[in-house]
Amino acid sequence: MSIRRKRKVFSDKREIEVICQSFAPLAAHSFFDYLRRSKQLAFVWLLLKENPSRNKEELVERILQVKDLHRKSNQTLRENIQKNIQRVANWFILVSRIKYWKETRFSKDNEEHKAILEELWDTLTKNQEHLWKDWTDIGFQGKDPSTDFRGAGLLSLLQLVYFAKKYFSLCQRVLYNCNTTEPK
Repeated sequence: MSIRRKRKVFSDKREIEVICQSFAPLAAHSFFDYLRRSKQLAFVWLLLKENPSRNKEELVERILQVKDLHRKSNQTLRENIQKNIQRVANWFILVSRIKYWKETRFSKDNEEHKAILEELWDTLTKNQEHLWKDWTDIGFQGKDPSTDFRGAGLLSLLQLVYFAKKYFSLCQRVLYNCNTTEPK
């Protein structure tokens, strides 16, 4: 084996040790990138993508074996690798939920969808009773708000509710300015 190849093998082994010596958001991001681009560990990426609830301890052992670190690894390294694997799994779960919400068309016949829409109304209007014609008062195009969720499905409604709750005063100012200024 050439010296260049030996350095590469050594640096690959060390890279995962350096990344996982602590557990912090930056380390988790580095681990995520490392796992995604590693040819030796591509199987871990694919296994997690296929089944995010897979046994994390088993994956840690497989990573340590592939990187030939199983004999000298300490408990902290194992725990940090496992925590990072869990973060990658959580990312896959989140991505699948977002795709699901985006692909789910809003239905005014679905009680859950209507409840989320009611939550938006209640948040923006401080629980005032509403009629369908009032939806234009909070920025919808027409009397039926369900027609405004074409592009991003239920995800767009969930984002609106989050925005209205998190940035309530900003939403109130925007609505006030939209409803009080006359178009030119």
